[in-house]
Order: sequence, then C-alpha cells, then structure tokens
Amino acid sequence: MDSQILEPIVSTSSGKVRGQLREGIYGDTYYSFDGIPYAKPPLGKLRFKSPQPVEAWLGVRDCTICPPMCIQSNYYTGVIDGIEDCLYLNVFTKKLRSAKPLPVLAYLLGGRFAIGDASRNSWGPDYLMMKDVVYITIGFRLGALGFLSFPEPELQVPGNAGLKDIVMALQWIKKNCQYFNGDPDNITLFGHSSGSATAQMLMYVPQCENLFHKVILISGMQMHLRRIPQLEYRFAKHLGYKGQENNHDILAYLSALPAERLCDLKILTPVEQKQGHQSVFSPTLENEHAPDAILTKDLLDLYANKQSWCHSIPLVLGGSSFEGLMNYKYFAKEPELYETLRKHPEYLLPYEVREKYDMLTQQQLAKKLIRLHLVNDSSTLTHRTSTCFG
Repeated sequence: MDSQILEPIVSTSSGKVRGQLREGIYGDTYYSFDGIPYAKPPLGKLRFKSPQPVEAWLGVRDCTICPPMCIQSNYYTGVIDGIEDCLYLNVFTKKLRSAKPLPVLAYLLGGRFAIGDASRNSWGPDYLMMKDVVYITIGFRLGALGFLSFPEPELQVPGNAGLKDIVMALQWIKKNCQYFNGDPDNITLFGHSSGSATAQMLMYVPQCENLFHKVILISGMQMHLRRIPQLEYRFAKHLGYKGQENNHDILAYLSALPAERLCDLKILTPVEQKQGHQSVFSPTLENEHAPDAILTKDLLDLYANKQSWCHSIPLVLGGSSFEGLMNYKYFAKEPELYETLRKHPEYLLPYEVREKYDMLTQQQLAKKLIRLHLVNDSSTLTHRTSTCFG
C-alpha cells in the first residue's frame, strides 16, 4: 500500500505532520495525527503565564505516538503522571479527502480541572470514526499550572492559563482543520464533567466567537466562579513557603519548584469539602485590566447579557451514564453518609442555591429533588442511591 496512505503527511500553518492509518475496534479505518503542538512549551518563564503561539518547525514532525498527559497526581494512586510540556492536540479524521469537508468535533476532557489525558489512550476515536467526522482532542494545563492567579498586573499571571490554552488550540483548529478535511465553519465544542463546564464558560468569551459554532454539554455546568480564600498563599505554605503573604514572593517561590511538587493539591479543609469545593484550582475571575483576560465577570452576569454571541448558537445538554460511580467508594467505606444525606438533604443543592435561601427553603427544595430523581419515600433513599452508583 502507498506510504502516503499508510503514513500521510499533511501541511499545516505550523509545519508538516506525519500521521498514520489506523483501524478502530469496530473495524473502521481512520487517520490519526497524535501530539501536534499548538503553543510553545509552557516552561521556565512561561510557567503559569498565558500560552504563546507555537513556533513553526522545519521538516516533517512525526505525529504517530501519543503525547504525554499534562502533569498531574493520579486520582486513584497518587502517583505523578505526565509532563509540564503538554500543549498538544490530537486529530483523527475519517477521510483526508471527500466531496464536502467533514464536521469537526473538538473535545475537552473532564477531571475537576486537575486530572485527565487528552490522548487516544483515554479518549479514543473508535466510536466517532464510524461516522464521517474530524475528531480533535485538546491537552491543556491543569491544577496550579493551569489556574494559579494573582491580581497584580505586573506579575502577568491573572489566571485561567488553562482556558487560554484551549482558546489558542481552538484558534489553531479553526485555521488548520481544513488541511485534515475538516469544515472550519462547522466546529462543535463538547466535553464532559469539568470539560463540559469549560465549554459552557467559553461560550461567554468574546475571543471565542466564530471559533466554534455548536456546543454539547455532557454532565457539567457552572454558573458561579468560586475561589478559595488566600488560595495561592495557602498553597505555597503547604509546599514549604516560609515568607509573608506577598504575591511577588509567592510567585517566585512556586516558579522555582519542580513541577511534580505543584501536583500536591491536598489543602482543602473539611469545611471547604462540605461546602462543595471539589477543585482546588479552577477557572476564576481575572483582573479586568489584564491585557489577555477572558473572564472578568461572573458567569451568571455573562449569561444574562442577551447580546452575547452565545445565545445565537445551538446547545445540547446531557449527562454521563453512571458518573455517580466516582463517589461510590465514599459511600462504600462510610455507609453513614446515607444517613447524613437523609438528615441534610440540602447537601444535594448547588452552592448558588444554598447561598441564596434560608435552611428551611433549602431543605424543601432538596426534598423535591430527591422525590423527583431518587425516591417517593425517603426511607428507601439508601437503596435507590446505592442503585444509582451501580
């Protein structure tokens, strides 16, 4: 078979990339291009900073091997996986040529903004490659590396570097998907869990207008940007910082640490966990005077703007099957949590609702949710909740 079929070479705005013809688990063939860089490696002085455009390369870049994931602490084992140099995307296309360009699906991984792997090792294209589409997965910075934030403009770390990674990747996709037989005017952004919430947030970002045209939110929305008090100072102290609460010194200290140290995010107090904080570092409000700020107002305020471009694009809402399994281990280890849920049904409510209403109203609303989605008789809550976990 011709080498251009087995290992096709595609010219992009950044340089030439070599992919490979693969066969999916359902027997369908497709073309895979793994680990295409869309930004400069965020190393050294670029740590915590907004992404910079990738430098063009000479020759042909081999894109037949999955790139490492962004550095993180494994959710189950605590082992450090991945590397800091992780701003790559992966392109899978059913056909490199066709009468009409193919719809593009750009995927954002979930993982509480702290974990996840964008490669086909975790989010393989096999199912989607049964159809004529271009499927693209995006690696972006996670945890402190992606969402550390300081208000001082001179520090040039306003926050949301991870979101800005995605924006830069979408710009690359918009410009280059045509070379993989994708339609630059038919791009759907979708994700699950925190990836879904990220897709929702990017709908409100003016810089994203026309970078995608449809959105699918799978089991994740966020209507309020919450920030843990003194987060950066607490994080630095957790990692051994001995100085005062001075953001210049804190940034210098964190910038000098090995990336592996920055993956230790175990700083939430029991109270903060009970308040519903699942992510330590996550999207945040930025200083509106930062030159590259993308989120300067709370999400509800952005959504309320009826002139926003987000109101003009199609949106699909859904859920992930058996996502409750992620919490099963807690209920299996501590069955008394079922009793806690019975006594405090308000724990089921979103943070925004609990902040707005008194305790009596919270409990009434929560009991309505339980009756609607779980049980008609509160005495069977334990059984039905266990069933939901599988």
